[in-house]
Amino acid sequence: MQGSSVWFAGNMPAMPATTEPKQYMALPPGVVSVCGGPGVAFAADSSGCLHHWGESMVPKAPPLVTPTLFKDLPDTIKFQRVFSHREKRVFLGLDADGGLWCLGSAGDNFLGGLGSELAVRSPRRIEGFDAPVVDACIGLHHVVAITRSGRVYTWGTGPGLGLSAQEAGQMANKTADDLLMNLYKPTPFMLHDLPPMVAVGAGDTCATALTADGTLYLWGQLTDQTKVEVVPKPVPDIKDVVQMVTGTHYVLCLTRDGTVLAWGASKTGGLGIGKDRSASPAPVSVLKDTTARLWCSGGSCFAVSSTGEMHGWGANAWGELGVGHARQCLSPTPVKLGDGSLHVIGLSMGTSYTLFQVAPKGTPLPELVLATGSPDQAYPELPPAFYAEHVPLGEVWVTGSIMGTGTEIDPDAISLYTPMN
Repeated sequence: MQGSSVWFAGNMPAMPATTEPKQYMALPPGVVSVCGGPGVAFAADSSGCLHHWGESMVPKAPPLVTPTLFKDLPDTIKFQRVFSHREKRVFLGLDADGGLWCLGSAGDNFLGGLGSELAVRSPRRIEGFDAPVVDACIGLHHVVAITRSGRVYTWGTGPGLGLSAQEAGQMANKTADDLLMNLYKPTPFMLHDLPPMVAVGAGDTCATALTADGTLYLWGQLTDQTKVEVVPKPVPDIKDVVQMVTGTHYVLCLTRDGTVLAWGASKTGGLGIGKDRSASPAPVSVLKDTTARLWCSGGSCFAVSSTGEMHGWGANAWGELGVGHARQCLSPTPVKLGDGSLHVIGLSMGTSYTLFQVAPKGTPLPELVLATGSPDQAYPELPPAFYAEHVPLGEVWVTGSIMGTGTEIDPDAISLYTPMN
C-alpha cells in the first residue's frame, strides 16, 4: 500500500473525541498500515518502522501521548501490515518477508500463537507456517491466518478454530458449550480439509475463508441461533464473492457485480439492512453497485465506492463512524472527509474510534491482499487441536517448545500472563 496520512473519528487514545474525521497530525505522511485496540494504536510506516501510542504495552508504564517508535527491534524487521482486535490487547505485525509477529496480552486464549499464556512485551515471531503469511485476522478468542500457498491456519480457543472431519468425529459427543469453552490450539494449526484459499476472516466465535472462484466457507458459530459447525463448509446460495469481512456475529460480502450482502446478527445495526438479524444473505440496498471495498470490526462497518464515496453504519456510541453524530446507524450513512478532496484507502477500528488511511481523491484503492500461490506438496505436520476440561489461568501451558519450533526466547521480553493496566 502506498503511504498515506492518518485521520481519526471517535474517542482515540490521547486525543479529544470527535464525531467527524480529523487529521491526526502527530503521525507524518507515509503510513502504510494502521490498527487500533482498546486504548492503544499502532502504525507501520513506509520504511517498515512500527509506531504505537496510547496505553503502554508495559505494565504500569505511563501512557504514550504521541506516536513512539518501538525500539530494540532488529533493523532487518520491516513491518508492512499491522492487525488488532478492538477489544483485545493482542496485536500482530506482518513483515516484508511474510513473517508474522505478536505483541500484547493473550490471556487464556492463546491468541499470541506461542503455545503459552504469556504477556509479550516486545514483538515475537510466530513459527510453524508452510509458507510466508500474507494475511491474518483476530477474533475474540482465535486467530485465522493464510499463507502465500493458500493454506489456512488457526490458533486460540473455541469453535472458530475449525477441525478436520476426522477430529470432528472424535469430538462428536461434545456439546456446543463444550466446544465453545474447551477446544484449544495454542500454536498455529493447518486446516487440512480446506481447498486452497485466497482470503480469511474472523468473528467472535466463527471464521470465514474465500476461494479464488468466489466460494465462501464458514465454520464455528455465527450467531446464538445457529448450529456450531466445527468443520468448514461452503455457504449455500452465495457465489461470485470478491471480498468478505466478518463482524462479531455477522458476515458482509461484496460480489462481483458490486452487490453487498449481509447475514447473521448485530444489535448495533452492523448488517446495514434496517434490522438486527437475517438468517440468509440479504442485500444492503442503500449501497450502490459501485461498492469497491468493505471494512468491519465489532458492530461498525464501512464501504467505499469506486469513485471514493464512503458510508458507515452500525455501532457509533463514540462517533467512531465519523458521520457527524454519536447515534447508532441502522443503514449506510455518508462519511465526509474534509473538503472532499481526499478519500479513504484503508482503515482500522479500535474499541471507540476509527483510524482512516487517507489519500488524495483519485488515488486508486490498494489491491486486495490475496494468497495467489499453490499449496506445496509437502508441508509440516503440526500439533493437533485438543480438548481440555480446564486450564488454570496465569499458568504457562506449553505444547512442545514455546515457539513451536524448538527455539529459545529472551526471558526479559516475555513473561507469564498478567493483565496490562
